[in-house]
Amino acid sequence: MKSSGQFSKGSSSISSSTMTPRRIVVAVIYFITLALWGLSITYLSPAVPQLPPPPPPWRHHAFLNFRGLDVRHAFSDHLYSALRRSGVRAYRDDKDMPRGANITEELLKAIEGSMISVVLLSSNYASSSSCLDELVTIMRCRHKMAHLPLPVFYLVSPEDVQDQSGPFKRDFDKHKDQYTYNRVDSWIRSMQDVADLAGWELKRHSSEAETVERIVNQVVEAIHSSTKEKKHPPAKNHVAAPAASPPAGGKVDAASMRRLLNTEFVRELEIKRAAVCRSTTLEKAYYSRR
Repeated sequence: MKSSGQFSKGSSSISSSTMTPRRIVVAVIYFITLALWGLSITYLSPAVPQLPPPPPPWRHHAFLNFRGLDVRHAFSDHLYSALRRSGVRAYRDDKDMPRGANITEELLKAIEGSMISVVLLSSNYASSSSCLDELVTIMRCRHKMAHLPLPVFYLVSPEDVQDQSGPFKRDFDKHKDQYTYNRVDSWIRSMQDVADLAGWELKRHSSEAETVERIVNQVVEAIHSSTKEKKHPPAKNHVAAPAASPPAGGKVDAASMRRLLNTEFVRELEIKRAAVCRSTTLEKAYYSRR
């Protein structure tokens, strides 16, 4: 009984010691610090910029088309993260595809539902029939849905993309033996078309960080421009581009194109020429009238 009484007395002393004013003050300071830290995370962290949502029928701002073997865990990762930090609704297959979805069907739907596609052309790009099929869809959407492709020549030259030479020659030689003529021909034409677009050529000693920043800035600018056009449609007396049928033989001469461009429609047309782009009849007609 005596020992029991001693134990009880000891417990009482421990309990009273834990309730000293000093410990209470320390506990209050601790909880206040936690609360302030939580507020700093909520209010003082850099906010994600708010971009206007993609206007219908689009669901995404940008689609990333790339060969995972070359850039999935390097340039593509950096670009995707930078786009998301800038408020861009970017779509990448391993990040945004629903589990259990049909891969090919889902990717093609994602392209059609995107305002912009960033096409990362790398040395093993043409070894993937899926990448090439996506590219065909991207270029088709460019002509039919005002889709904007932005090519990035990642350690490859635009000339090699245009001619399917260099690292692409071996892959296209194999494709000609494995696939139908029409399918391979659509891949070749899409490679030629994307090589003619203004983009970024990333060489071995180029700064990836600077290139990523330029791409993100271009994507954000294109999103704002597209949204502005949706909010401020052309006036009622706006003259749309006249439908012109090419003369016999399928060729359009510069004079015909010049007449086509001498309308109010040309105010909405801006052709950004890259150093690697080849001259076209449309470009000649456009620049000769300036």
